[in-house]
Amino acid sequence: MWYMPIKGILCTVGEKSTNRLMESKIINLEVKSAQKLEEALRAFKNTKRPDSVGLAFLNLFGPQILVRQFELPRLSRQEIKNALKLEATEIFSLLPDEIEIDYQILRSLKQRVQGIFVAIPKRLLLDYILRFDKAGVIPFAITASILSQINNFLHKHKPQRKNLCIIDFYKENIINLAVFHNNNCQLLREIYYDSLSDAEQEIIYSLKYAWGKSSQKKFEEVYCLGDLSGKDRLIDALQQGLSSEIKRYSPDKSQVNGRVINPYFNVDLFKSFTFSLSTRKRMLWAINIIIAVCLGMLLLLSIGAVRNTLQIRRLSATYRADDYGYARDLQDALNILKNVQ
Repeated sequence: MWYMPIKGILCTVGEKSTNRLMESKIINLEVKSAQKLEEALRAFKNTKRPDSVGLAFLNLFGPQILVRQFELPRLSRQEIKNALKLEATEIFSLLPDEIEIDYQILRSLKQRVQGIFVAIPKRLLLDYILRFDKAGVIPFAITASILSQINNFLHKHKPQRKNLCIIDFYKENIINLAVFHNNNCQLLREIYYDSLSDAEQEIIYSLKYAWGKSSQKKFEEVYCLGDLSGKDRLIDALQQGLSSEIKRYSPDKSQVNGRVINPYFNVDLFKSFTFSLSTRKRMLWAINIIIAVCLGMLLLLSIGAVRNTLQIRRLSATYRADDYGYARDLQDALNILKNVQ
């Protein structure tokens, strides 16, 4: 099924009425599998009003979704996409046509561009979309949870410093790590760990990697958010190792609330399943042409029908009933002559 954005809201093509959009309920979902999505949608369906429209932001995490930074020469958009797909094929061991991808250029240099891309096996993405369709819920956007988490934090807290580090204890044994230098994303990584000591080593290793690519060797601000319970020793060790004060935020303050206005990261895997504004304009232009052609053909057929009707009436007016009877008698006489011969 294809979807079309209307006034910032998505509705299915062919929807008879958009009044129900005013009664819509927007939900934010974070899942790591299509089965978990189906369970969440089933629970949502039980709470949704029957006459309302369900809209959803879907945030994916886990090995099923790939989030990577890239740096490439200045190329066309399609060439960049092809290059990133090639990288994703090596990781997923799939063909390029079997992968869905979206990317965002974050920084343009003189001869190179830097950015991030998100990739997922297309069959998995279609499975998610089919689950939405089955539940009668319209997906607004599908992206990676790490991007939504960082977007939400930047939107809510609006850090004033240009050089900062965000350490998000997102899920059990998952850390989202982001580093910004001069407001540019220098590092973005999802860290999986078995123990807090492993997490500390991975964080320090990642930050040293980021420092190696930048002239900045110290952060002006460091934030820890998410589930911080039982992590005091780790945070103290990081604070000492980074020589920076770490500000802590509780889970309720760092909770994702869907897509924010003007997000830093604007990557959407659902984009190719919606009609962009330019595409809609072309579709509208094509539809108008088709309607004009159909109206023209209808007009020509109507004119032809009127002409035929008038001609029949003129022919009928030239003959009388006596003439018709005479013609019948003449035809019968000719038939008799043929039989005699």
